[in-house]
Amino acid sequence: MTFPTLGTHSAYAARMSFYRQKQFQCEVTGKSGLNYFEALDSEELEARTMHSRFPEPLKAPILKAVQWRECLLTREFGLKS
Repeated sequence: MTFPTLGTHSAYAARMSFYRQKQFQCEVTGKSGLNYFEALDSEELEARTMHSRFPEPLKAPILKAVQWRECLLTREFGLKS
């Protein structure tokens, strides 16, 4: 049995086994020992929490500043985003 974008069933099973290993980390909290799905859920929850606590008037100016700095780093160091 083959899947259109995943290849064989054994390839799919191997990929799912990889995602279920407790080797991932939440990039927001730093909590480790999570499987991929737990890490993803943790990151989404923490991102929503941060966005809800961050003052709305400051969001746009800070995002512009971060984007500008990223553009400068990209040009200065030849990094690709």
